[in-house]
Amino acid sequence: MEQPDPALLEQFRNGSQEAFRQLYKLYFGTVYFQLLRLLGQEALAEKLTANVFVKCWNLRSNFTELTNLKSFLLVTAYREILDHAQELPEQPARTVAGSDEELFSEEVLHEVLLRLLQDEVH
Repeated sequence: MEQPDPALLEQFRNGSQEAFRQLYKLYFGTVYFQLLRLLGQEALAEKLTANVFVKCWNLRSNFTELTNLKSFLLVTAYREILDHAQELPEQPARTVAGSDEELFSEEVLHEVLLRLLQDEVH
């Protein structure tokens, strides 16, 4: 996975929505693919991926290194699965093929940004 410029993390920590958008594009596939692989449900994987990135934005000032950010995203994804256990399918998860770019969803990014804006207003 390509690593972004270290200045990007600082911009993200300072509240730059453009930096968030870039990090989202970089890590979306990793988070979404893991959730989809484990859950086997596209809609639920998208919902939980959005939750992960909202939490990431809300806790952005805590990140000092990009490796911490990636770890946070993956651990948060697994916690989301536990928090939404009642929505999990009873059949085993299916295998999904595709690159991070193929898995990127503009709709999920739009949903995350809307939720973040709503949180800032309230």
